[in-house]
Formats: sequence, C-alpha cells, structure tokens
Amino acid sequence: MLKSTGEIVGKYQFLSRTSMDEFWIFDRTGQIIFANPSLCRMHGYSAEEMAGKHLLDFEAVEDEPTMRSHLSRIVEHGPDRGKSSS
Repeated sequence: MLKSTGEIVGKYQFLSRTSMDEFWIFDRTGQIIFANPSLCRMHGYSAEEMAGKHLLDFEAVEDEPTMRSHLSRIVEHGPDRGKSSS
C-alpha cells in the first residue's frame, strides 16, 4: 500500500514513462500539460515541445467545434479513450 504522496507521484511517473499506450493530460481549454514518451514518439516531439501546445495542433479527426464539445463531455463525465462518437 502506498503511504505518501511522494510514493504515489513516483508510481505515476514510472507508469507514464514506461507505458506503451499514448496519453496526454490537458486543461479545460485543450492546452497540453503533459504528454508521455509514447505519445511524444508518435508525434515526433519532445515532452517540452508538446507542453503548452493545443490539442488542435495534433488532432486530425475532430474539427474545432467537435473538439470543444468533446472537451466539455470529458470535463462533465471524466476521461475518454480514443476518438469521440458524435
């Protein structure tokens, strides 16, 4: 059992660095806060280059109105995996 915030953060950092799945963390506006190494490799950018960019800089499937609607659903209902269904 994890006993401290430091242990939890350490486990999260380990999982995010070693996961073969691509994932990112972004704010309510779609600005990227974090991208794990797998996602960075997929897009050809470093984590530092991706941080601060917007999801629309990388999203090829959804247009801006659809993306904003998708972000609203994520804020309301929690994480989403993959392409949204409209």
